[in-house]
Amino acid sequence: MRSVRSTGALTACAGGHGPLSTWRENERSSLPESVQVYLEDVEQFLASLQDLSRKGRFDLNLDAFEVAQGSSLPCTAGNSVGSYTAEKFENRNAALDPVLGRFSKRLYYGYSLFDCVPSTKFQGKQSADSRFDFKLNGSGFSLEVTVKKSSPQSAFLMLGPLGQTFKLFRTNDASTIRNRIIENTTFRSENDQVFVVTRLPRGSLESLLAMNAQ
Repeated sequence: MRSVRSTGALTACAGGHGPLSTWRENERSSLPESVQVYLEDVEQFLASLQDLSRKGRFDLNLDAFEVAQGSSLPCTAGNSVGSYTAEKFENRNAALDPVLGRFSKRLYYGYSLFDCVPSTKFQGKQSADSRFDFKLNGSGFSLEVTVKKSSPQSAFLMLGPLGQTFKLFRTNDASTIRNRIIENTTFRSENDQVFVVTRLPRGSLESLLAMNAQ
């Protein structure tokens, strides 16, 4: 079962602010569902890069990109709509734009890992806040998803369940790329935020893309 995703419009390729749908607490996915979707999304993104590489439209040795944006969704239904802040979109290869845009749209709601917290936005309603940043450079590929929790304690207590849940998906039947993503994903908390970080060094990424092509 895939996580329920907001259907609000989002354009990751443009700067500024834009509307998002209201988040409702009953739309929250379970932790295993959220982790499964995260893994599927990263796998699909890497497969898209491999496909472009095979067609000669992406070169791991020449191309680089970075996309970052934050989002804030009101937690209850009402007249308010959520918003996003597109912080960065750096990419010189136009062939990558659709792939980066699709991946961005799957990242903006934080995989249901956030808490609904008091907010000064949306006429005082609680909000669900998250941020993502993914990039490809000389060091390799990295993805960082950040979610806001209700307190530093809540953020810290989420680390154990996150790590345990990711390990559930590391099986002999899983694809090599999925197991490699799990091996290279770490978790940390800072104040009231949780960070989920996947880093694939350049050599590892190159071998994965080549393996996926076979």
